[in-house]
Amino acid sequence: MIGRSEIERYLKSYMSRIDTLVSQLSEPTARMLPDRFVAHQEIRAYRGRHRVLGIEFRGVSPATRLDVSNWTQPLDTAILPSTDIPASGRPVLFLKPLRKQNPNQAWLPKLLLVGDPRAVSLLDIAGDARFTDFNVAQTQGRYALQDLYFRRHFRNGNTASKFVRYFEAIPAKRWALAQETAIGNADFDLQEQLRIASGLQRPTKEYVKVGDAIVQGREKGVMVLGNDAGEQRQQILRIRDELAVLGYEPVLAREEPEPAFASLEEKVKALLHLARFAVMEDSTPGGQIAEFDYCKNDRHILIVLRRSGEHSTWMIDDAHLVDIPYIRRFEYDESNLDVTLKDATDWAESFLQRRSAAYEKHFPWRVPPRT
Repeated sequence: MIGRSEIERYLKSYMSRIDTLVSQLSEPTARMLPDRFVAHQEIRAYRGRHRVLGIEFRGVSPATRLDVSNWTQPLDTAILPSTDIPASGRPVLFLKPLRKQNPNQAWLPKLLLVGDPRAVSLLDIAGDARFTDFNVAQTQGRYALQDLYFRRHFRNGNTASKFVRYFEAIPAKRWALAQETAIGNADFDLQEQLRIASGLQRPTKEYVKVGDAIVQGREKGVMVLGNDAGEQRQQILRIRDELAVLGYEPVLAREEPEPAFASLEEKVKALLHLARFAVMEDSTPGGQIAEFDYCKNDRHILIVLRRSGEHSTWMIDDAHLVDIPYIRRFEYDESNLDVTLKDATDWAESFLQRRSAAYEKHFPWRVPPRT
């Protein structure tokens, strides 16, 4: 079996090459690229059956983090939400083997399935169908998914969903993980992404004035709070991705730059003031108990998400009952997080509308002039 050190060397060479290439691009061009081309990433690697390796880029991290796990199930179950449907159905997509153009080719050919960055690209998995088994044992190439939203259906009628930022399956063979292969793959991937981006107008963050930053953040920004240590981190990332699918721009404090002169408390409070509202996962104890007070004391609209039957502490369990109308609790389970978040954000938007109407009525200078 391919060892962790070999996987780490491959990814280190790949990311180092990507970082070097991106640093040579102009700033406007670099901003057009997805965040997997940022220097530091959170990456999960799955050593699958039949000598297959799955690599998933989860998003930006203060420092590159790699988690390697042995995966005994079909590799597609590593990216598709778990359901009670047995993994015996026919794949909805058949991938043909990819081959090198010549034996000396350093990079691996790739089949990329990419969603439109200007809209949500949904792949619905119904019945007992599977996406694919990523059986790349006999191939000399890669299969990759980017910016695709998957939804699978439970037999009881519920659904589970996941937004895949980038996932690829490659042969778990030493020649495929060599340093020269990593460098060649990085060269190919960046040029491929630049070709895709050349025909699209991706939104960029260009804040010139403080007022502009506030307005833009309030239009789409949503602060995501909660315990992001260990396995709970994956739930925070899933909430982030579900919010992105709903059209918001989710913000995680750890993914934002660290002002040298500001404390962590100042940083989080500043981001909250820039956000439209906040979503806090509160199933397990963590630092969010302090963030809860920030929201309560500064009148930030707050959605509190908890897995059914779980909560962090009784100390913050009663604010939403009577006293604080801009805080509301929503319970979810693994099969209905997407639906629960849609209901929760609908409530937040409704509260924002009521707040806006009340402020316009109360403050004379906010009333539109009569004509």
